[in-house]
Amino acid sequence: MLSLEGKSYTFTSSVYWVLTTMTTLGFGDIVFNTDFGRVFTLVVLVFGISLIFIGLPYMFISFVMGPWIEEAIKNRIPRKVPKNMKGHVIICGDDPIALTLIEKLKEEGTPYYIVVHDIHKAETLFDDKLSVFFGSVFDEETYRRLNISTAKLVFANQDAVTNSHIALVVRQVSDIPIVALIEDEGSRLVLKKAGCTYVLPVKHILGKSVSNRTMSGSLKTSTVGNFDQFEIANIPVYATPFQNKKIDDLMITENTNVKIVGVWERTNFKPPEPNTVLTKSSILVLMGEKEELFELNSCLSIYHPINIPIIIIGGGAVGLAVAQDLDKKNVPYILVDKNDIDIDVELKNGSFLKGDPLETSVLEEAGISSAPSVAITTNNDEINNYLTIYCRMLNKEICIISRANYEKNLNSLYKAGADFVVPYNMLGSNMVYNIIHQRNLILRTEGLSIFEYKISKKLAKKTVLKSKIRKYTQCNIICIKRNKETIYEIKKSTILNLNDILCVIGTTEQEHKFFKIFGDGKYRKIK
Repeated sequence: MLSLEGKSYTFTSSVYWVLTTMTTLGFGDIVFNTDFGRVFTLVVLVFGISLIFIGLPYMFISFVMGPWIEEAIKNRIPRKVPKNMKGHVIICGDDPIALTLIEKLKEEGTPYYIVVHDIHKAETLFDDKLSVFFGSVFDEETYRRLNISTAKLVFANQDAVTNSHIALVVRQVSDIPIVALIEDEGSRLVLKKAGCTYVLPVKHILGKSVSNRTMSGSLKTSTVGNFDQFEIANIPVYATPFQNKKIDDLMITENTNVKIVGVWERTNFKPPEPNTVLTKSSILVLMGEKEELFELNSCLSIYHPINIPIIIIGGGAVGLAVAQDLDKKNVPYILVDKNDIDIDVELKNGSFLKGDPLETSVLEEAGISSAPSVAITTNNDEINNYLTIYCRMLNKEICIISRANYEKNLNSLYKAGADFVVPYNMLGSNMVYNIIHQRNLILRTEGLSIFEYKISKKLAKKTVLKSKIRKYTQCNIICIKRNKETIYEIKKSTILNLNDILCVIGTTEQEHKFFKIFGDGKYRKIK
């Protein structure tokens, strides 16, 4: 102003003019009279508006409000558990298996904490009503603040490398049992050396479970567990002499002494009733001594010729696991994948076909029209739905076994035409859940539980029929321990005496229902 208009003001007046102009107050007591001076005024005014409405709010939010809000969010997520917390499960990730396991833990009231180091993920999980603990799985202090000394188990559900690091850190502060997941069987020894108590190759076990349901090779039972001197085994009904027959007409027990203890009908397990008609989706659960099951297998081996290969769609960890299990059974197969696959072991009884299974020509080349079974093992449930419909269109009689990543997609896969669906998250969560409760570690893969129940006055002097155990819970009594005697032949008229010990088989959900209804008796799990 001095150089343009010859006006002189003090430094204080200059600051006064700048602030009143930038804040748009503009009292008008100090003004430029020349055009150039007014342009200068406009520049100051525009800069002031930008600063007030953009610059200052941005700086306030970024450097004041933002950190305050983030700190408030962090403080919302627990960083320390109550001093009296005990019997809780520490989970090191939020994969599908963990989320399914959490549902089981919540149902029975077992406390748990998911350890998360990403505050944004922690906030999301917290908003989903999950028990989240803010901390690093690689920090010893995290586990001390989690009261690891009174915890029940640590579930390391990351990749093999991360899980090995978790195990090494945990072992610095506790000897608590550690359950770890792996994709490759070759990692088992490394995880054991790192300190893991249980190492679960879930995808490998999933592949074996899919393989057990394929309709190829000589028909025989698949052992899934044991009880006393007996083996628990499965056998699919599809395309066998058992299909469309009543259980009472099978004559299995009469001919081989093998006992039918349950029937899987897709995802439902139920006790065997004489008039139950078996469908192509049924799976018999059998109990018998090894020699008795061998005799049954000898009778069934004439079915399903081994010269027709089955089709495996998907060359990932699950697909390769199916192939390896079929190799052990000397069953031929064709493995189909649109990408080259890295095969560590030789495909002894199968061959690899590179091509997109969504194309008809590829499936026809694989032999879809004559194949007895197709195992769909891709890692995408939507693709598995599509392939299930597609394969059913190309071969109406083929047995379709599909993998599902999420239990919620079971019904859609069955509706698409699958005969059997093996859910990845349910399989893995059942395995971990049964380890937590120290149950039979083989039956865990089938979602079954064998438990004992000591008869109380509530059921004493009632017959098996009048106890209504089957009606209310769908569990099945496989034997009764009475004094030093074990009774395996259970009839509807069998009387339950006070202090008898029932050995019962059922799913985890059915077991929960059993003890809600008959929970006044004492019980323990079969280890």
